Amino acid sequence: MSRLFQYAVLLVILTLCDKILTLPNDIEKCRISDDKCLLKSSNKVLWKYYGGIKEMNLAPLDPFYVDHIKIVQNAGIVTVDAMANKTNILGFSKAKIEKITGFEADKPEILIRAPKLSFSGLYSSIANVLGLTVNGKGTFKVTFNNFVGTFRMKLERYQNNGKTYFKILNSKLTFDISGGEMDIPDQGYLTNVFLNASFDVIIKRSLITVISEEWTKFFEKAVNSVFTKVAIEDMFQA
Repeated sequence: MSRLFQYAVLLVILTLCDKILTLPNDIEKCRISDDKCLLKSSNKVLWKYYGGIKEMNLAPLDPFYVDHIKIVQNAGIVTVDAMANKTNILGFSKAKIEKITGFEADKPEILIRAPKLSFSGLYSSIANVLGLTVNGKGTFKVTFNNFVGTFRMKLERYQNNGKTYFKILNSKLTFDISGGEMDIPDQGYLTNVFLNASFDVIIKRSLITVISEEWTKFFEKAVNSVFTKVAIEDMFQA
């Protein structure tokens, strides 16, 4: 899921870039202070080019591939040590970026909504969920309904070889969902019934903070790698 927000920020960067990348002719370039332009252009990229843009080495978004995500929580009514591998995310082509602000003040905030996101891949876990042991490995599918995510960053500017660059000082990713479903075949029918009946308790009340913190780490590293390569002067329209 950190990939989801990485892609959202990357869309913003791509729509602003002038000298480094060549955008399709129908994508408008924006000034750093023009939040309305950023929003319009980013959504156009999202909806029209979710299959990727080879000229930019932009990987397909729907489905979007995530190598692995590790979730660990050692206390509470849900304890888990789990790894999700080779995960495909479906649904981002139906998402909408609803807010982009703060790049000019070095405090960008991006809000994105998706009616449904589904995650499928391989998993291994040692877990206790409301007193039920849920250990195993195999395939999984999890669906989030009405996903709303916000990524906030605090940036600093620094000089390198006569140009100015962004660096993330700190960041925070938060999200909410209205509900969801999960299907873990190797756990059996009754365990799946229990997990789905307890979905809100498991995800929204117990694991949402841990998941958000883990995704923040991945995303900050990914976005910083972009900022260190593309100077602000090359990123935004003059």
